[in-house]
Amino acid sequence: AAPEYVQARGASTVVMVADVKAVNLYRRLGFIEQLHTRHYSLSRGEFECGTSVGVEVDVVRISDLTALSEFDRSFFREDRSRLFGIVMANKNFRGLVAKHDGRIVGYIFTNEASANQQVSPFIVDLSHKMARTAQRALIKEALKVCEKPLYFRIPELGAGYGGTLERLGA
Repeated sequence: AAPEYVQARGASTVVMVADVKAVNLYRRLGFIEQLHTRHYSLSRGEFECGTSVGVEVDVVRISDLTALSEFDRSFFREDRSRLFGIVMANKNFRGLVAKHDGRIVGYIFTNEASANQQVSPFIVDLSHKMARTAQRALIKEALKVCEKPLYFRIPELGAGYGGTLERLGA
């Protein structure tokens, strides 16, 4: 039913993260495994925040939507402004944006679950001179909002992928 539903609405691709227990069900429905993910958890006690000088972090606001969508397009190659609007309207999601000299350097969205804060996505422009500061500042602020640890699922795209989270203590 679900594959037919999304196909009837014009979708040609559905990307999802399956719990290990549900993999066989999704295979029977016709889903094809694309990649494996690595899972990371980061709590307040494990995280060394360091300094955030030069980077301002604030809650994502509707007024940030255009700039956030333009920043995001450079990573995902499509306009995801509608998706951001939907996520921002959902009270279960929290978005934070990191800026340097008024320009977006990165962002993070979290969704509080029963045991943790699910993170998706966590995007930082690694070519920016303030990238590491922005990463630390975003995580620091996300951990301030909720006592629960941050939980990341990262696609295994090659050796060293996920190294940023490992350097941050996850």
